[in-house]
Amino acid sequence: MNFKALFTLAIFAVVVACVILSFSSYSARNRAEVAIQSLAAKQQPVDPIQSQAREDVSNKIAQLRQFEHEIRVREEQATKKAMEEELMLEMQAAQERSLAQHERDKRDQAWQDYYKPPESCLGTLSGEISNRCLQQKIDAKKEFLRQYKTPTEKN
Repeated sequence: MNFKALFTLAIFAVVVACVILSFSSYSARNRAEVAIQSLAAKQQPVDPIQSQAREDVSNKIAQLRQFEHEIRVREEQATKKAMEEELMLEMQAAQERSLAQHERDKRDQAWQDYYKPPESCLGTLSGEISNRCLQQKIDAKKEFLRQYKTPTEKN
């Protein structure tokens, strides 16, 4: 085998190694690597240049595998971190909703304690009396909301 054929084989091996990197499927890369290795096994090294070319290709394949592994590890770490951050945000939002509900419940209880309708507004009411009682309740609610401060508003 002449030098030109060895050089062509080495170039072919490097091109195939680059193609292996671009495959998105791990199994496709493995099949290509097996094909390269079986091709290399069929031809026995004739001289040191061919042997060195094969060794270089094997080293490149090993480097590519290491690089792919490092990328997978980084992607897994990034995914895990994103999931943890999302969980923390969800927990914080749930806590805020719970606090808001607690404050609404507290305000509603304060309103119940604050407003007691007059005796004249209890029971079945006629038109004008009903309107007067309703207006009195609306005015009392406005005054209550003006005076009422939530714990976050007090600070």
